[in-house]
Amino acid sequence: MSRIFYSCLMTETNSFSPLPTTLDDFKAGDFLLGQDVVEAEGQTRSGAQAIANWAARHDATLVGGLSASAAPGGPTPHADYLALKGLLLEALRDALPVKAVILHLHGAMQSDACFDCEGDLLCAIREIVGANVPIGAVLDPHAHLTSAMVEAATCLIFMKEYPHTDGAARLAELLAILDQALPGSATLHAVQVDCDLVSFFPTLDEPMRGFVDKMQDMEQAPDVASISFVHGFPWGDTPDMGAKLLVYSKISKAHAWSIAERLNEDVQTIKHGAIPKMIDVREAVGLASQAWTKPLVLADVADNPGGGASSDSTFLLAAFIDAGIRDVGIGLLYDPQAVAVCHAAGVGNTVDLNIGGKYGAASGKPFHCRAQVRNLAKAARMTVLDGVDFPMGDTAWIHINGVDVVLSSLRLQMYAPDGFAHLGLDPTTRNCLVVKSSNHFRAFFDPIAGRSEYVTSPGAIDFNFSHLPYRHFNGFAMDKKAHFTC
Repeated sequence: MSRIFYSCLMTETNSFSPLPTTLDDFKAGDFLLGQDVVEAEGQTRSGAQAIANWAARHDATLVGGLSASAAPGGPTPHADYLALKGLLLEALRDALPVKAVILHLHGAMQSDACFDCEGDLLCAIREIVGANVPIGAVLDPHAHLTSAMVEAATCLIFMKEYPHTDGAARLAELLAILDQALPGSATLHAVQVDCDLVSFFPTLDEPMRGFVDKMQDMEQAPDVASISFVHGFPWGDTPDMGAKLLVYSKISKAHAWSIAERLNEDVQTIKHGAIPKMIDVREAVGLASQAWTKPLVLADVADNPGGGASSDSTFLLAAFIDAGIRDVGIGLLYDPQAVAVCHAAGVGNTVDLNIGGKYGAASGKPFHCRAQVRNLAKAARMTVLDGVDFPMGDTAWIHINGVDVVLSSLRLQMYAPDGFAHLGLDPTTRNCLVVKSSNHFRAFFDPIAGRSEYVTSPGAIDFNFSHLPYRHFNGFAMDKKAHFTC
């Protein structure tokens, strides 16, 4: 029986983050090798089930290589990237010959010596498997699309939704395309168009909601294989940073160009309405002082660990305590030392802590407090969707003058209410919730929220893109401020 090879390697590099992303950070998460990527205790893992089913339909066995992901942060030391790449490629060589290669990648991973880790990896895979083996990947839209990536892969499918709730749908799309690529009955013609634009594109609201719907409608044409809008990742300082369109046509490059150019016209029309309105800390305090029948949800966007921030800034916490705001839940605040102190003290006890503020100016000052330990969890995981959860490490729920804070020993953005609820803190009972996230929270907190707002504060995620100290990005002249929709 033939083999299908599957691997996952994901992190998102923030060039301005104070935290490097090391091999140890990958190993601290769900780090798997060989058949552990595909199976656990004799059962197919939920994340690999769809691929295993697809492989079986093609009379093939699914073989695992590497599954490694790390919270976004600064560039990965190149030796650590080479170690991860080496593990994946070694497993691929051991699996040869393979019928196809399927990958989950991020698209914005950098080492301190490589701007385009995904392109480098895809080229290495292509060299090993040869020109005729299909290589397909599902990626995050906050990526840096490069020619190396497009040329090495048979097909790249980027998630369309932000929040990224369509991973399973995009994998199904990729597998359907590879159905045709396996017997060699389909030739895909790929075109990428640079939108000359740096921005932020949440898709739940207009104008992006309508744009995504239009892309999906256009994909229904029989001569179109796939359309992706790659948002780019503004905090990744690479020569290829910026928003781009990727179109796969079944008939010609000229056809793909016509589709991409039409969609680019739409992008230029909607670009200034894409970024949501943001409020400052003073306005956030004012809103939190009001009574809400359902929780007011405030996103601490500048300290989102999902974008590479440290997730330990104290600006909003200090402002709420200073203003006497009560009935507030805040999370996740990354502080392994404080978590360890809380676990040593035990539930119900009071501890003196200096929480947060440990990673430079973007984190603010450590917040000194006397806090009661309300609850503790070991090796906690945040449930996001059925079959999707993420490690938080050890966690602690502390109470400070009417403010509840959830501390974690691993950096993870607050995707879902379970980040509070796993400790017995019911988020629906709080007047206000502060979540360290930029937009993913919307998919899971909107159902319980009375109102949601994005809050700007000092932090590693600066939304004033024209002020970021780019050294390598050269996609367009830096004096053309109109290209930055901030």
